[in-house]
Amino acid sequence: MLSSVLLIGRLGKLVSPTVREVLVERPLYEKEKETKVVDRYLTVYWSKNPYATMYKARDGYLVAIKGRLTVCSELGVLIICEAIDYLDDYVKE
Repeated sequence: MLSSVLLIGRLGKLVSPTVREVLVERPLYEKEKETKVVDRYLTVYWSKNPYATMYKARDGYLVAIKGRLTVCSELGVLIICEAIDYLDDYVKE
Protein backbone atom coordinates (compact mmCIF):
# COMPACT_ATOMS: atom_id res chain seq x y z
CA MET A 1 0.00 0.00 0.00
CA LEU A 2 1.36 3.40 -0.98
CA SER A 3 0.55 6.68 0.66
CA SER A 4 1.41 10.25 -0.21
CA VAL A 5 1.49 13.20 2.17
CA LEU A 6 1.88 16.92 1.53
CA LEU A 7 2.14 19.18 4.59
CA ILE A 8 2.64 22.90 4.94
CA GLY A 9 3.47 23.83 8.50
CA ARG A 10 6.11 25.01 10.93
CA LEU A 11 9.04 23.01 12.24
CA GLY A 12 8.58 22.07 15.88
CA LYS A 13 10.85 20.55 18.48
CA LEU A 14 13.20 17.63 17.98
CA VAL A 15 11.72 14.51 19.55
CA SER A 16 14.98 12.58 19.04
CA PRO A 17 18.08 13.20 16.90
CA THR A 18 16.24 11.89 13.82
CA VAL A 19 12.57 12.68 14.57
CA ARG A 20 11.06 16.16 14.38
CA GLU A 21 7.57 17.56 14.89
CA VAL A 22 5.84 19.55 12.17
CA LEU A 23 3.02 21.79 13.40
CA VAL A 24 0.09 22.36 11.05
CA GLU A 25 -2.67 24.91 11.79
CA ARG A 26 -6.21 24.17 10.68
CA PRO A 27 -9.51 25.96 11.29
CA LEU A 28 -12.12 24.39 13.55
CA TYR A 29 -15.69 25.64 13.29
CA GLU A 30 -17.93 25.28 16.34
CA LYS A 31 -21.26 27.10 16.66
CA GLU A 32 -20.36 29.60 13.95
CA LYS A 33 -17.11 30.45 15.71
CA GLU A 34 -13.77 29.74 14.07
CA THR A 35 -10.78 28.73 16.16
CA LYS A 36 -7.35 27.48 15.16
CA VAL A 37 -6.20 23.99 16.08
CA VAL A 38 -2.57 22.89 15.78
CA ASP A 39 -1.95 19.30 14.71
CA ARG A 40 1.47 17.78 15.45
CA TYR A 41 2.99 15.28 13.02
CA LEU A 42 6.16 13.31 13.69
CA THR A 43 8.50 13.46 10.72
CA VAL A 44 11.70 11.62 9.81
CA TYR A 45 14.02 12.70 6.98
CA TRP A 46 14.39 9.88 4.43
CA SER A 47 18.12 9.35 5.05
CA LYS A 48 17.84 9.60 8.87
CA ASN A 49 21.02 11.70 8.74
CA PRO A 50 21.05 13.74 11.99
CA TYR A 51 23.05 16.47 10.20
CA ALA A 52 20.34 17.09 7.58
CA THR A 53 19.09 20.68 7.34
CA MET A 54 15.64 19.60 8.52
CA TYR A 55 17.09 18.81 11.95
CA LYS A 56 19.39 21.85 12.14
CA ALA A 57 16.85 24.54 11.11
CA ARG A 58 15.32 26.67 13.86
CA ASP A 59 11.91 25.94 15.31
CA GLY A 60 9.14 27.90 13.62
CA TYR A 61 10.40 27.79 10.02
CA LEU A 62 7.54 27.50 7.54
CA VAL A 63 8.09 24.40 5.39
CA ALA A 64 6.38 22.30 2.74
CA ILE A 65 7.01 18.58 3.16
CA LYS A 66 6.31 15.83 0.64
CA GLY A 67 6.52 12.31 1.94
CA ARG A 68 4.80 9.06 2.80
CA LEU A 69 3.31 7.41 5.88
CA THR A 70 4.86 4.59 7.85
CA VAL A 71 4.26 2.97 11.22
CA CYS A 72 6.94 2.80 13.92
CA SER A 73 6.50 0.46 16.90
CA GLU A 74 7.81 3.06 19.40
CA LEU A 75 6.28 6.29 18.04
CA GLY A 76 3.23 5.21 16.03
CA VAL A 77 2.51 6.82 12.65
CA LEU A 78 5.43 8.75 11.13
CA ILE A 79 5.84 10.78 7.97
CA ILE A 80 8.96 9.91 5.99
CA CYS A 81 10.05 13.23 4.46
CA GLU A 82 11.19 12.71 0.86
CA ALA A 83 11.42 16.41 -0.06
CA ILE A 84 11.35 19.62 1.96
CA ASP A 85 11.07 23.23 0.81
CA TYR A 86 11.74 26.13 3.19
CA LEU A 87 9.07 28.77 2.59
CA ASP A 88 10.30 31.41 5.06
CA ASP A 89 13.80 32.85 5.08
CA TYR A 90 16.69 31.33 3.22
CA VAL A 91 18.01 28.19 4.94
CA LYS A 92 21.51 27.08 4.01
CA GLU A 93 21.42 23.53 2.60
